[in-house]
Amino acid sequence: MDRPALRVLLVVMLLVLAGCATGPARGPDAALADQLYAAGNFRAAAAEYQRLAGAAWGAAKDPLLLRAGESLREEGDLDGAAAAIAKVRRAKLDGDGPLRYDLLTAEIALARGDAERALVLATVDPSRANPAQASRAGELRARALDRLGRPLDAAAERVALLDLAPGERATIEEDLLRGLIAVPATDLNRALGQIARGDRRRPWIERALRAQGETAARVVGRGSRAVGALTPDQRDQAIWGREGRIGTDRVALLLPLSGELAGAGMAIRDGFLAAYFDDLERRPAIRIYDVAPGPEAAVEAYRRAVADGHRRVVGPLAREQVQAVLRQENLPIPVLALNHPDDGAPPPPGSQLFGLLPEEEAAFVAEQALAGARGARRSSPAARTGACAPPRHSARSSSRPAAWSPARRGSPPAASTSAAPSTTPPRPGPMSCSWRCDRSRRGSRRRCWCCGMPRGRSTPPRTCTEASRCRRSTVT
Repeated sequence: MDRPALRVLLVVMLLVLAGCATGPARGPDAALADQLYAAGNFRAAAAEYQRLAGAAWGAAKDPLLLRAGESLREEGDLDGAAAAIAKVRRAKLDGDGPLRYDLLTAEIALARGDAERALVLATVDPSRANPAQASRAGELRARALDRLGRPLDAAAERVALLDLAPGERATIEEDLLRGLIAVPATDLNRALGQIARGDRRRPWIERALRAQGETAARVVGRGSRAVGALTPDQRDQAIWGREGRIGTDRVALLLPLSGELAGAGMAIRDGFLAAYFDDLERRPAIRIYDVAPGPEAAVEAYRRAVADGHRRVVGPLAREQVQAVLRQENLPIPVLALNHPDDGAPPPPGSQLFGLLPEEEAAFVAEQALAGARGARRSSPAARTGACAPPRHSARSSSRPAAWSPARRGSPPAASTSAAPSTTPPRPGPMSCSWRCDRSRRGSRRRCWCCGMPRGRSTPPRTCTEASRCRRSTVT
């Protein structure tokens, strides 16, 4: 082959490779379409992208058609977007083109009622998506799960969105709460018993129950050890440390020392300082900020504490102030709030709420009352007080003489038939057992107060076996 023919062949091959390029042509016309899209003129941008796609050939059409479909989606015309991407070949897209195509197709499928297909298309690899794409995919999954009747799974997706899209937190929280309020209270309470204790959906489910006028069933947690107890290190048993202590050098205390809550603020301050001076180990520097009434004052006090270089913040106390501080978009240092916010929203990661809600207090009181009732049914006075209970007398039995006392050993003397009270001390003798009705076990049986011996219907006479506390006697 001569040299001129070789040159012609090389030029033809370069032209063919140029026609197979996968990226869109970037000329003046493409720049104009991009400018229209950036200016918000989405319909004009879509028309320009479609015109460019009609003039292009090969794989250069696919990115332009996808861009036209995205422009129509921004305009709100999903039917037009579906028509624009109908001829897009997904395999010809490069970069994040396949992911963008899947998200647009999922949104179109969801608008047409195909929630299952939308859920499959919106399930993407997080490592391939940027934050905006991951947030959009999570919202599409949440909407698809709502359509499929899985509101708790949709709530899990929206809770994850709170970290992916902090700028849209208010909208996400509104959708999250609206979806859970639509769930019956029985299903929400059942879900509380099934999900893990640290599940981030738990406070939102409890908030939805409160919005329905219901109280969430809960178990009040109790620590197994006191804060500050010495415990061995998990990695080195020879090293001991204080339980629940995290070292920090500067702590800010935000409390109302004036106004209506001044009394409560001073009491918390005194208790805080008493515990502070009681600790003989290394103590951080503490600065107390007087927080005036109002949410703005609490936010300003928090910002001053951050500017002063503190590493931890304790407070504020009022519910509306707690909500204002925790709802800030940026919390550079964690907060230990002394109350719960008015809206019942959970704190951001790293911060905690130190307070007792009314329903938590009611649950604790009910639990204590139930435990006391169970103990009263299952334990005898001898087990509770360490002394043998005296025999009980029914209204049909003879009355006790005045000289007899439950503290004395022996049986009560026989009833006197004379009007004058007897002055003779009781004769020591065996103490008759008193029977009680025991309903703590299956069925109803009568047991001795002292030894707990059951008494059946045909039980022969028995003696009390509690010889250390009662005299052996025959039960007749």
